[in-house]
Amino acid sequence: MKILALSESNFLRIRLIEVELPENGGLVEIVGKNCTGKTSFLKGIWAILGGKYPPNPIKDGENESVIVMKTEDFTATLTFKRLESADEKGKAYADELIIEDHKGIMKKNPRTYLNKLVGKISISPIKFIEDDAKTRLQELTRILEIPIDMEAWESEYKKLYAERTEANVNVRNIEGALQKMPFNKDIGTEEKSVSDLTGRYEKAQTVHLNHDANVRNRAKTLDEMEKNRARILELESQAKKLANENLDYLQAVDALNVQINQVQLPDLEIIKSELTGSQAFNKMVQENQAIEEKKIEIKSAKEEHGRRDKVLTDHIQKRKQALQAIEFPIPGLSLADESNDLMLTNDSGTFRFDDLNFAKQLEISVALAMMRNPEIKMITIDEGSNFDEDSKKIISDLAEKYGFIVVMAGVQYSDDQPGIHISDGARINVEKG
Repeated sequence: MKILALSESNFLRIRLIEVELPENGGLVEIVGKNCTGKTSFLKGIWAILGGKYPPNPIKDGENESVIVMKTEDFTATLTFKRLESADEKGKAYADELIIEDHKGIMKKNPRTYLNKLVGKISISPIKFIEDDAKTRLQELTRILEIPIDMEAWESEYKKLYAERTEANVNVRNIEGALQKMPFNKDIGTEEKSVSDLTGRYEKAQTVHLNHDANVRNRAKTLDEMEKNRARILELESQAKKLANENLDYLQAVDALNVQINQVQLPDLEIIKSELTGSQAFNKMVQENQAIEEKKIEIKSAKEEHGRRDKVLTDHIQKRKQALQAIEFPIPGLSLADESNDLMLTNDSGTFRFDDLNFAKQLEISVALAMMRNPEIKMITIDEGSNFDEDSKKIISDLAEKYGFIVVMAGVQYSDDQPGIHISDGARINVEKG
């Protein structure tokens, strides 16, 4: 729907300004010196379009203010009338919005009707350029209707990234500790039982003691035999008796010989050596066991790192899927994969929005402001003095491309300056040399 003309009277600093607008969209410049009504005119546009009323909309010394907007389908009239006294909310005026089509039929809910036509209020291109990344993201989320909370996504991304990094550092620390641990070859991971070795040694010691006792007994017995032989020579009378005793002794010796010959004596020195070295051996085994435990710890840490990496990857993929359906107004425009920075990719490379030149930033900002494509296509810019002619050309071209009216207020610097000149709240005709 095309806006054909705007008229404002007695609104803020405005006395009377009437403007006819280009049918197919374009840039309309409102120029004048400071405090002449430029900003007031822009506020009047959004008073009627967006319902944004200033605290005291009526010009000082007047009792009524009127804003009229003519479109190809209807005429909207917004009237403010001063009250004799402020109401309980401190409001000192009454307001009325009337929308009448060309057949004279009035809309029942004029503000609701206009809101549907206007859609979301467009962003300010200059403010969008000057905003920090966080504020700019909030505007992008609103304009692009991104289906996820991008600020919350970025906060969660930083948290997941830090957790994955922490898990990775843990893996590196454990692997570093493993590298410093001694490993004993041909030892294995099974300790020798000190109690078993002690039992073996005690049993072997008992065998040795018994064996030694038997050897001593045998020696003692042989000694007795020799004594008896001597006594036999001396005591022939007792020979028979002693001979019988010797037979008994021989039998005992034979029995002892059997026991002695049957015993396989264990090597006490070998067992003692094993017992003495078991502590050092077991220490080496414990070191090997510690290495095996550290390997298990590394495996667990790597699994945790892998899990966190997958969570982070899924988090990033969720955002990519949310952004896939969004159509940006400028080819190559996107949001960075792992941050919410606005990016532009062209033949020269990929650049952050903040690193682009002003002309390209302006083109992107205005295109974003226009992409909502409401029925009534209107953008106001209150910072026109910040734009050079090249920047204005970009805005004008975009306005004509999308069929938007861009009303820009700027400070007058010469009588030859293009645009609608105003002074003291009224439009003036300037003779150009």
